[in-house]
Amino acid sequence: MEVKEAIKKRRSVRAYKPTLVPEEKLKIILEAARLAPSAHNNQEWKFIVVKDEKKNRRNNLRRRIFLKNKKRVSPLRARLPSIYFYFQKLFLISDKYF
Repeated sequence: MEVKEAIKKRRSVRAYKPTLVPEEKLKIILEAARLAPSAHNNQEWKFIVVKDEKKNRRNNLRRRIFLKNKKRVSPLRARLPSIYFYFQKLFLISDKYF
């Protein structure tokens, strides 16, 4: 797939199916993310996949607490709870500044 075609076909997903993502697909997604370019090739990110439902609920609570601090949160991030609260698997991607 050409870059231009990929950009044209890009879409935002805000509704998720209740089916689990197969482990092999998760590995492919993480490998693609790991190979993504970064400024000055710093690659200062971490990838964490949360599969446990109890941990996922705790992370949702932590996210709510974090989002209450409006000084650090952009308007887009302030909308995250309504979009991202009911994952079956949660990807946490962070850099050294977040």
